[in-house]
Amino acid sequence: LEIIRFIEGSNSPPDRIVKDFFRSRKYLGSHDRRTIAGAVFGLLRHRRFAETLLDHFIQSHPGSEILSDPSLKALPLLVCYSELIDPGVKIPQAFWATHFPKNDHSQFTEWIREHSSLDFLEADGTEKMGIIYSFPDWMVKAWNERLGNETEDFLRALNAPAPTTLRVNILHADRSECRQRLKEEGIDTEPTIISPAGLTAAKRFNSDASPAYKEGWFEIQDEGSQLISLLVRPGPGDVVVDACAGAGGKSIHMAELMNNRGEIIALDIDPRRLNNLRKRAERARITIIRTGASDDFPPGELAGKADIVLIDAPCSGSGTIRRNPGLKWSITPSLVRHYSELQLGILERSAPFIKAGGMIAYATCSLFTEENEAVVSAFLKKNPGYGLIPINERLASYNLSNQAPPHAAQHSALTASVIPAGSLRAANDSTFTLFPHRSSTDGYFIAMMKKIS
Repeated sequence: LEIIRFIEGSNSPPDRIVKDFFRSRKYLGSHDRRTIAGAVFGLLRHRRFAETLLDHFIQSHPGSEILSDPSLKALPLLVCYSELIDPGVKIPQAFWATHFPKNDHSQFTEWIREHSSLDFLEADGTEKMGIIYSFPDWMVKAWNERLGNETEDFLRALNAPAPTTLRVNILHADRSECRQRLKEEGIDTEPTIISPAGLTAAKRFNSDASPAYKEGWFEIQDEGSQLISLLVRPGPGDVVVDACAGAGGKSIHMAELMNNRGEIIALDIDPRRLNNLRKRAERARITIIRTGASDDFPPGELAGKADIVLIDAPCSGSGTIRRNPGLKWSITPSLVRHYSELQLGILERSAPFIKAGGMIAYATCSLFTEENEAVVSAFLKKNPGYGLIPINERLASYNLSNQAPPHAAQHSALTASVIPAGSLRAANDSTFTLFPHRSSTDGYFIAMMKKIS
């Protein structure tokens, strides 16, 4: 309850608030931390559902208005969550009685169980899905228009906690060796299905405490994020510009794929973000990455130099809602529009870095068309010297396909979203989107364009 109050009163990301809370309370053991964090993030994922139940209970039970007191409201919401979503979260009745002595706990829990189907709602299908899965109506509408009868599976997947996924440093060890090393440290893992260098941990662990991590054997990176570098396919000797490098996960992965031969120029508008990249590169024993703020390079210095430009563009982050459920309510349509304008500007500023015949790869962790296909379409219309690179052959290398959506139980056949004929320069050009309900990864988008002239 204390953490939830901190989150409600702060603009900081919830994961940072939780981390700081635990750091200042060393007396909490690992089991306590997992339980508390699970309850907090669980309620963030399901808050609209719980609030709808609470509001209707109050409407139908005069005298229960105290349950909506802003300073106490998180308690009945947590009870809703524990009763209907995660029985492992225990809220003692005595604790309830301390705060709500005039409101019967059993009456409340019996009512919410009886009405958990939201039978009292008069709502259309989109609004009801938004309440059941706790998403804003505008998001549900946008995704429903695209995914149709897959929408509920998609929303359910975004509400599931994301696993801890590692990327093995292939310059240091192969996947089986790293898996054995981690097992010796008490960390059980399974190979990922898509990425040949990925491992999924059986449960969360503190990577900073792992000797293998300190020695550069692996990085923490979602499997979908790993796929971006794999599809880009940088090779030994290439010159790569990572135009929005941030903390550098993809820069380091690309350097490993290049066998630490060639050059990667990692740029970011905020040079402070690159500090972590330099530390990570040193730990991974990568020597080919040169870092700098985006405006550190004089005009023309990078012109025509790169074989590959990767733009892992700043975006709404909607594809990472599994990890950051608070994004559901911080993302707005106006924010999506803002990012789409920013993204197109970055594409146009970065395009001159590519040499003739080179490639620009545009990626986001957004699942909104406005930040993805629409940005690519606008760029190609303004820049006729570029054309989309067909992606099917690259997808096939990882058992992926841009054909019809797979059955829900099929994990390895994923789907690319094909841009409608006529909206780009060629009808057979396509882009690729990873959807969490199909791939068990975060959501990602990628398009690759070749400089033709």
